Amino acid sequence: MTFPSLDIELSVFFVAINAKPRFKTTLGGRKNNMVKVGNRIKVLHMVNDPSWEKTIHKGDLGTVTRISTIELLNQTQIWVQFDNGSHLALLDGVDQYEIIEN
Repeated sequence: MTFPSLDIELSVFFVAINAKPRFKTTLGGRKNNMVKVGNRIKVLHMVNDPSWEKTIHKGDLGTVTRISTIELLNQTQIWVQFDNGSHLALLDGVDQYEIIEN
């Protein structure tokens, strides 16, 4: 017996693990600059996020509220409160953004 929804969820999970970043994260245009809670950022592109171009658009500004890590995937999430009211995480090394204020 198979469960289609479980198959889809597992497929998405394995795709996420094996996915290669298509965009380099831009950190204020400077190498070795780390994003910090309180930084203002501008989103340039988001990969594999249903919010992209629906609630979040290229050039939207927001403030970093939290930084967390998904240990299993060794993936850093940068949680942002956008000025338009949306609150979601950018994936470091996957999504493209720019620090505009430290």
